Amino acid sequence: MTTHTNTADRVLGIHIAPPPPPGQFLDSWVDLLVVKGFDAGQPILYLSTETDDPLAAVLERSVYVPALANAAYNGGDDFLGSARERLFGFINGQTGADNPQAQIDENVVFNLAATRPDLITGPGGAPYGSVGIDINCAVLGFTNLPPTANLAAPVPNSQFPPR
Repeated sequence: MTTHTNTADRVLGIHIAPPPPPGQFLDSWVDLLVVKGFDAGQPILYLSTETDDPLAAVLERSVYVPALANAAYNGGDDFLGSARERLFGFINGQTGADNPQAQIDENVVFNLAATRPDLITGPGGAPYGSVGIDINCAVLGFTNLPPTANLAAPVPNSQFPPR
């Protein structure tokens, strides 16, 4: 394995195949650090490549690309299973794979923000909502089953569907 210093933070190693014998092909490959997440309660793996915010670039280990801020429909999400999904970041939140209080569905988060704004807020105590950061993070696959339904129906005045 060759270690490179001029690659994105998600590239852990590059394996270059030696020159192949005539008429044969030898594989080259790369080791990538992927992220575990959830979509409608189902575990997924995704890969962050770039973002329009310098702090998000550090947190997501991706490339800072300010021009990404000009992408259409910033902060939105079309529907269950769409190519555009929201990311939810929390500090001081519940954790643990078996903890029912750890939020793994966007409607659960939005419902909690709508019904208990004292428990879930935006930065500095602002109302919970999009901070307008775009992160290009492709879903690589589901580790169990693809989602077929949201875990919770939206409550009145929640942020889903997008306004």
